[in-house]
Amino acid sequence: MPILSICIPTYNRAAYLRQCLDSILSSVNGFEKDIEIIISDNASQDETNKVVSEYQSRHSFIHYHKNETNVLEKNFYIAASLAKGEYVWIFGDDDLIEPHAVGKVLKKIEENYNLVICNYSLWSNDFLKVIRESVLPVHKDMTINDHDDLMNTLGLRLGFISMTIIRRDIFLALPVSEYEALVEYGFPFLYSVYSGVLNRCRAYICAQTMLKQRGASFEAYGNKDWWYKCFVVGSSLIFEELRKKGYSRAAVQRAKHLVLRDDVMHDLSFRRRKGEDVSGLFKLMLPYYKDQWFFWTVCVPMIFVPKIGIWVGHKFFVSLRGLWRKPTL
Repeated sequence: MPILSICIPTYNRAAYLRQCLDSILSSVNGFEKDIEIIISDNASQDETNKVVSEYQSRHSFIHYHKNETNVLEKNFYIAASLAKGEYVWIFGDDDLIEPHAVGKVLKKIEENYNLVICNYSLWSNDFLKVIRESVLPVHKDMTINDHDDLMNTLGLRLGFISMTIIRRDIFLALPVSEYEALVEYGFPFLYSVYSGVLNRCRAYICAQTMLKQRGASFEAYGNKDWWYKCFVVGSSLIFEELRKKGYSRAAVQRAKHLVLRDDVMHDLSFRRRKGEDVSGLFKLMLPYYKDQWFFWTVCVPMIFVPKIGIWVGHKFFVSLRGLWRKPTL
């Protein structure tokens, strides 16, 4: 039986999937007996099936499943449910894994961590230019044994699937009906992980980068309505549900603050500099962030100040970026 199942949910990304698999196979080299790779195809209409068949002909530990229809992010849950490993690593089909990653993850699994979090680097879409060498604000490895501390540290960032390895039974402890109810809001994976570790938090955060995230332009976030439904409405609903499950109010408030600081602020700046009308976002955000000082002192002014003020603020922020991103953990 495999120890680790690397599960790749995919949809119409045959070219990216080939690169992803090549990087994983390089890292898996020498650990084949401990690994399986599961590709869960969300009803792709491109050459995904052909690409997978090529790799399966050379590697018996690669398994393929194709959904009859596109079930969106429920495919993450399906991929994990197909796994036989004690741990699952749900990995994005357009990301790349570093050669040393699998060996280090297996070592931490041997040390009985329930959750292993990998730092990662951020690259241009073609992987020719690094945008950020290290995304997580950590400068040394960390162990976290308290669920509130985990939320205080990572907030919404834990929703990035490729950086998270978790015990399969913990991830799948959330009933599929609860998972499905949150698919439309974009972060059911986040909810499942936080729910699972509520009373079983033994997490390891690796400061060394273990994977590369492809292309992160704001254009990739899609239209405004979708983005704010997920990042504002969806994340708020999920964090409040987690508070009902047992997370502290302080941890939830901290997580919501991080959403405003690390995501919403930058999206507002980008859309305002593009000339988009964002005035309607005030009413959308108010019910979820009215008790957040950052909402009133930073986000609200960004919604209503003249465009020239946004440009001046953006240039000032860029000039201080190095100080702003100074590790605090």
